[in-house]
Amino acid sequence: MPKTPRLSAPSLDALLAEQARQTERLRLLAARIAHLQPRAPGALALALVRCQGCGGCPHPQWRRAVWRRDRTGRRYLARRRIEASQVRRYLHLAPGFTPALGEAVEEALALCAERHRLNDLIRQLRLRQAASREGR
Repeated sequence: MPKTPRLSAPSLDALLAEQARQTERLRLLAARIAHLQPRAPGALALALVRCQGCGGCPHPQWRRAVWRRDRTGRRYLARRRIEASQVRRYLHLAPGFTPALGEAVEEALALCAERHRLNDLIRQLRLRQAASREGR
């Protein structure tokens, strides 16, 4: 009976290429979400935040536009961070909600979850590689 071939573990290069593809797709979705809504209180935004020396950058963060006042009492539009679990709740309250906006947000949420799992795989693979180097 022939042996079934073993599936090889994904290489780090393949995972990093997939991460780059997902980053580009998130950038396009962030621009589309911003384009589909007016700049008004309640509007949702997907921000891609960079930190120092991290392998998972940029980190997707959801934000919602709110009115704030400065020291002189003038109002300005600011963006407050919201958790990813709250995005669907605020989505239907967004100004100018359309089905296209809903589809873009749902796709971005799914991609963020997939990206989180991918970053975990990359981290585990790097830890395994570092441990094998130390064991030599």
